[in-house]
Amino acid sequence: MKRQTIAVFGTGLMGAPIAERLLEAGYKVVVWNRTPEKTEPLKARGALVAETPAQAVRSAEVLITWLADRVAIQEVLFPAERASLLEGKTILQMATIGPSHSRSLEDAAHAHGADYLEAPVLGSIPEAKKGTLLVMVGASGPQFAHFEPLLQVFGEQPTLIGPVGQAADEAHGVGQQEAAALVEVDAAGVVTMTGRSDSADYPTTLNSFRGSPLGDRDAVVTRMAADGRSLLWSTYLGGAGSDRGTGIAPPTR
Repeated sequence: MKRQTIAVFGTGLMGAPIAERLLEAGYKVVVWNRTPEKTEPLKARGALVAETPAQAVRSAEVLITWLADRVAIQEVLFPAERASLLEGKTILQMATIGPSHSRSLEDAAHAHGADYLEAPVLGSIPEAKKGTLLVMVGASGPQFAHFEPLLQVFGEQPTLIGPVGQAADEAHGVGQQEAAALVEVDAAGVVTMTGRSDSADYPTTLNSFRGSPLGDRDAVVTRMAADGRSLLWSTYLGGAGSDRGTGIAPPTR
């Protein structure tokens, strides 16, 4: 895939490491943030800083949004005065938003002559920095094939969940489980979900993962036991289609 110029809108906790990964991979990167000071570290690493969203849109072929919600994305990308600027661009929406919101953004993109796909992720700042996020993609088959090399900058094994809205739905569903689990993905694609000890919903976490489109991945779910020392664990071998079992790990302290 040609090294296109990528604009990243939102350089907060996750947007900044996403932009860093793109720079490391050799992409030309343009960044925009409501608080300009947050772009300074990226500027020092070679990113171009856009003073306005319009400038960022003009400068890039692919527009990655890592903004708070649909309203923020609409305000940044879709005001009337920016309608003609979006024609021929591709919007890659990576924040976790609701499926209906993602589909409405797709409609808006098409109305402006732009392409649209979604790629919400599982993982946090360490995984974003290492490029080991679990990337869930809502797109057509041809879109996924075209953008897979770009998506692999963020995670080695991007997963096509289905059309736009389905990846958002999957990510949103896992997000509902955040009280029960923290999610990490290692370089081998193994998903580790570590439950919080105060969550009564913990037992649903593994079942939710098992029944999802990502259920062919291996997952380890752990939770701190009531004594505050032992880790309760359950391992699901998705590829093998069976559970390894459950048990109590040695005390952690």
